[in-house]
Amino acid sequence: RIFGSFHFLPFACEVCTAMWSLSLVALFSVGVANGQGVTELKAHIQSLRNQIIEQRELIKVQEDRLVEAETAEARRLQLNSYVTVADANVEFGKLDTASLGGALDSFWLCLCGSLVMFMHAGFAMLETGSCRAKNASNVLMKNLVNV
Repeated sequence: RIFGSFHFLPFACEVCTAMWSLSLVALFSVGVANGQGVTELKAHIQSLRNQIIEQRELIKVQEDRLVEAETAEARRLQLNSYVTVADANVEFGKLDTASLGGALDSFWLCLCGSLVMFMHAGFAMLETGSCRAKNASNVLMKNLVNV
């Protein structure tokens, strides 16, 4: 049920039944005060009961539609098109493969670039260790400018 066990309709629980009875008494007293007869009030009460029955049927139909919508297939943008579902899946598969290849290419370039930077640092340390201490800062500066 949409609203759980409480239906928001008369006779759903004891409190609602009592309130409904009080409203009928109030309706009857207002009708008698306005000069309406008992038969007219009974007809009005019967029409209200018919409205309640119609509302219950409408709620049942809406609940059935909700269940159908929840169990239905995933939503699509277009129902009538020139492209079949199989063709669309093939095209999406191509896009996924192309984007995966592009991502792997970018990753490979970043990895190789970081390895080159480490090689520059290693060569700078090798060259600095091969020269005298007074020239070490000049050699490191030369390698930093070359990067």
